[in-house]
Amino acid sequence: MTLHRGASVTAVADLGDVVEVGYSHDGAKQVVTADYVIGTDGAKSVVRAAMDCEWEDLGFQERWLVIDVQLDKPRPDLGDFTIQTCDRDRPTTYVRCPREWRRWEISLWPEEEADDVTTDEFIWPRLRPAITPDEGRIARKAVYSFESKLATRWREGRLMIAGDAAHLMPPFLGQGMCTGIRDVANLAWKLAAVLRWEAPDSLLDSYESERREHTRTY
Repeated sequence: MTLHRGASVTAVADLGDVVEVGYSHDGAKQVVTADYVIGTDGAKSVVRAAMDCEWEDLGFQERWLVIDVQLDKPRPDLGDFTIQTCDRDRPTTYVRCPREWRRWEISLWPEEEADDVTTDEFIWPRLRPAITPDEGRIARKAVYSFESKLATRWREGRLMIAGDAAHLMPPFLGQGMCTGIRDVANLAWKLAAVLRWEAPDSLLDSYESERREHTRTY
């Protein structure tokens, strides 16, 4: 297996007996072929677009402010864990990231505008008393929409999708990551069975039927 770091997939085409994948790498456009392609390429999946697949909206949408802070000095008192504070008015999440990095996620009210909540005047009062401007710098701040959606199809011929390409969900308690791991655990052995052990191609159809409704419930 060859891993192409820094490559961007630009096009995917199921040609019937093979899949053609176009990508750019170091400014050069290249093409490779494969027996099957699994798109784990997120909410804006190129593979899902090639499948001409729509989203089923499950009706959840919330906006959260995500703030990445680089600490100026060690702060073991912040905690070596990820924790959610279930404040009725404004739930928040604290994430212990690698090395000197920490993340806070803050629930936003419907009337709050992105331009207003990404200012230092809005952010720092909400990070206190955990941290102050003297103890770290805000390296990144962005408003994200947390959604709950399912792709209407997870397989089309030789193309399949998994993870965020197949389902969107709020990132609470690692639900999206755990669901993506379950997707791959379900699909990997089936793909190996088809490619190596002459199992019928129809075995791959059971991937969506076994995973989609579980994901809906999860």
